[in-house]
Amino acid sequence: MKVARLLAAAILVAIAFAGPPSLTTSPSIPEPTESMKAEVRPVARAASAMSAVDRLWLQYIYQNAAKITKASTAIETTDGLRAVHVAILSFIWRGMADNSPGKYPALKDAIEGAFNSTIGDSRQALTPEMREKAAELFEAIAWAGLGKDG
Repeated sequence: MKVARLLAAAILVAIAFAGPPSLTTSPSIPEPTESMKAEVRPVARAASAMSAVDRLWLQYIYQNAAKITKASTAIETTDGLRAVHVAILSFIWRGMADNSPGKYPALKDAIEGAFNSTIGDSRQALTPEMREKAAELFEAIAWAGLGKDG
C-alpha cells in the first residue's frame, strides 16, 4: 500500500505542475488498437453520458496513469497495479475532480471489466509485457474519455 500512496503522490505532483485539466485544451491521446477499443467500448459508452469536465478529468487521470505505469518499477505485481488504480480513483477522481462514488455507475463497472479482462483478476508478477499492456489499457481508457464508441 505504501507503493500505491507514493505513486498516487507522484500523479498528484504531476497534476500540481501541469495544473488540472482545462476545457480549452484536450490532451493528445493516441488512438488505441482495435482490440483495445473493444475492451474499452463500455467505458466510452459510459463516458458519453459524462459532463465535458469529467471526461477531461478521466482522460487526464488515465493518460498520466499510463505514463507512471510505464516508468515506475516500484509496481511489481498486478495487486500493486490494482492498489495504484484504487489510489488514483480515491485521491484524484473523488478528491480533486470531486466525483462522488456512484455518480457514473456504469463507468465503474466498465473500467473494472476492462481491467479484469486485460490484466486479469489473479495476483501475478508485473512483467515488462504486462506493464506495457496495463499502460496501453490506461491510455485506451483515456481515449474512451472522449466519449467515442470507436
